[in-house]
Amino acid sequence: MDLLLVRSLMSAAEHGAITLAASHLGLTQPALSRRIQLLEVHFGETLLVRSRKGGSLTEMGRLVDAEGRAMVDRWERLE
Repeated sequence: MDLLLVRSLMSAAEHGAITLAASHLGLTQPALSRRIQLLEVHFGETLLVRSRKGGSLTEMGRLVDAEGRAMVDRWERLE
């Protein structure tokens, strides 16, 4: 699994909207959406439910977000 994809989901969760998360990451909205789609394909499940008002994590999305945060934290400590 690519930590870049995990960080993309984490940003969407933090900002509550793909557009805001994309701006924070310096990406376009379609680019961030594609990253999240790749992560969803990897897990075979929807991780983020998108709506006009933003996005919310599914149960699996919350699990990936929590475990991803732990992995990113460990990676940052290792560096």
